[in-house]
Amino acid sequence: MGELVGGGRRGFPASPFFEKLNGEALALLAEARDYLAAEAAADVTGLAAHQAAVYARAIGALTAKLTRIVAWLLVRRALDAGEIGEDDPLLGECSFAGLVHAMKMPYAVMLPERAADLAERGDGLFRRVARLDAMLNGRVEPAPANA
Repeated sequence: MGELVGGGRRGFPASPFFEKLNGEALALLAEARDYLAAEAAADVTGLAAHQAAVYARAIGALTAKLTRIVAWLLVRRALDAGEIGEDDPLLGECSFAGLVHAMKMPYAVMLPERAADLAERGDGLFRRVARLDAMLNGRVEPAPANA
């Protein structure tokens, strides 16, 4: 794998790729927090009951996905730093195995514009981290560079 950046055992969390992914996740988390604090109440006002239910599910799913992503990133950083071992139960608890299909959000077209944007971006980030988790745990081969 070459020389490790930052002195970690594996080097992944010290890599520019990890830092970019971490920054993207934290920025989306902050953006979602700001939306929920300032705009969500206005977006939900006037929605029909079924739309409000879809909205609540979407916001709940977004919150769960972002929480899962940040937890996974923190566990990966702890593993790299040697704070936890390969056999630590946290690795299994933060695994994305089996979650991608269970957490798809097909209702984004029924959401207010800002909520739909956050839900779609959260879905995309979730799928990317789930694929990375699968690659790091040997459950899937990385896609070819020219694919």
